[in-house]
Amino acid sequence: MSTLPNNEESASFSSDDPNDKVKVVEMVGNELFLLPSKQPTETVAVHTEEPRRTSGASGLLRPSTAEHLIQGIATGARRAEEPTVGLLALPAGDDRDPLSLLYRGRVNGIAGESGSGKSWTAMAVALDEIESGNSVLYVDYEDSAEGIYTRALAAGADPDTLADDLIYFSPEGKLDEEAWTVLEHVLDQVQPSLVVIDSTGEALSTHGANPNADEEVAEWFRTVPRRIARHRPPVTEEQERKWAKVRDVRPHWHPPRPEGPAVLVLDHVTKSSSEGGGSLSPIGSQRKRAAIDGTLFIQRMKEPFSRGAEGYAELVVSKDRHGHFRLGEKAAVLRVAPDHETPATGTLEPLSLTLEEVPSTEVQKAARAASKLDAEVAKLNDMDPPPRSKRDVMDRTGWGDKKALDVLRAWRERQGLDHE
Repeated sequence: MSTLPNNEESASFSSDDPNDKVKVVEMVGNELFLLPSKQPTETVAVHTEEPRRTSGASGLLRPSTAEHLIQGIATGARRAEEPTVGLLALPAGDDRDPLSLLYRGRVNGIAGESGSGKSWTAMAVALDEIESGNSVLYVDYEDSAEGIYTRALAAGADPDTLADDLIYFSPEGKLDEEAWTVLEHVLDQVQPSLVVIDSTGEALSTHGANPNADEEVAEWFRTVPRRIARHRPPVTEEQERKWAKVRDVRPHWHPPRPEGPAVLVLDHVTKSSSEGGGSLSPIGSQRKRAAIDGTLFIQRMKEPFSRGAEGYAELVVSKDRHGHFRLGEKAAVLRVAPDHETPATGTLEPLSLTLEEVPSTEVQKAARAASKLDAEVAKLNDMDPPPRSKRDVMDRTGWGDKKALDVLRAWRERQGLDHE
């Protein structure tokens, strides 16, 4: 265990092993609980040609920086932002390129009624990032370390690496500059692809902010979620050496922009919103929605799930700053299945969390048509005696010429009979 440094040593941190990478478990009062982990990343501060402003007062972008930015956009060197965190599984028969839910370096949100499964959605995204080789920071104002790790393990996370992969941080008070020194050190060392803040309401309360007061809400979003999203990891010496080699060949080349994490804030909605009516916005100040510069989804429970029952929830698009999702469309479905024993092997399978992309209109139409045909073929299966001809089907069902022929052909194919 290590304690927070005093004011004179605010930039230094200690643990039992100087080679340990610091990972926050929980901050209680003036004590910081640490977990030892992998070797720290050797870093060096370098200029990465990010757009810069001349001063906070003027907000004026330097002409040289503006020119570099414009040329990058015009030539395609700077690609349009795309959501890359929270990859969605595609339904069977859907051959589109899969989408993701959240933007890195942006503040994203999921809002829903209590019990709608928001935390499970956040966990599904977190575990997908971990499976992809990334780390996740969970800033928790509502649960406990035991609760969060229990959920992760129940969903199949590896207990041997979970402490390295999922870093838990439970602020006991307002994130002052001393706490920020610690948090930014963790962001530099861990370099998470995702930071979950659970939840907005409790975080605002901890910071002494009124959730209905526009200015107080805007201030919290600016100084906490957005500050985390805009935090860029330091560049390693190895990266700088590689970039130097490129500059030797291409003197005007600029290195890629370092990516901040995707920040996911969880929030609540009014009951009317959760049931499909009312506004597609979180409860409280409208500045909450305005502060989201990535994606915002409203999560609605459609079939409640529990320890013993499967269920699912839908994510409806409330906002996408960059236009990959349409307002009001159903973007994803969270499916939750409890742990169960496989009959053939007796193996206990973990709880299943699946984020699925909603099928395209064409796939949905095809699925509905196939389901309807199945039901109509079943009617022919029930006929005694079996149908003999199209006219026979028409007389016994009242169907028209084309429908009777189509269903009869499908029935004969499934019976292994030749067409007449």
